[in-house]
Amino acid sequence: MDNKDRMNVRVQVAGTFYTMRNVPRRDEEKYRRAAELVNTLVTNYKSQFNGMTHENHLAMAALHVCMENIDWMMKGDVENSTVAELVELEKNLDDYIVTIKK
Repeated sequence: MDNKDRMNVRVQVAGTFYTMRNVPRRDEEKYRRAAELVNTLVTNYKSQFNGMTHENHLAMAALHVCMENIDWMMKGDVENSTVAELVELEKNLDDYIVTIKK
């Protein structure tokens, strides 16, 4: 990837600025949206659990994002196994149709 296709992205997460270096330009919006999501989650957890530390709010936001990621991965696993089952069913039906045509 050419240097012109890469950039530094500066985002603010939970009150601190971070510079993500050498990021593909096509991923800039993803970084900005991810930072926005983390900030929203931290704010929500801060309002729900006011007595906790800032680190606790960040940890809860991280757990929330990881749980959503696992949900997506498990959904993919289910879809993949369903596709495999459908392929097997199609093969069985094809075999059955061949036998009844004889």
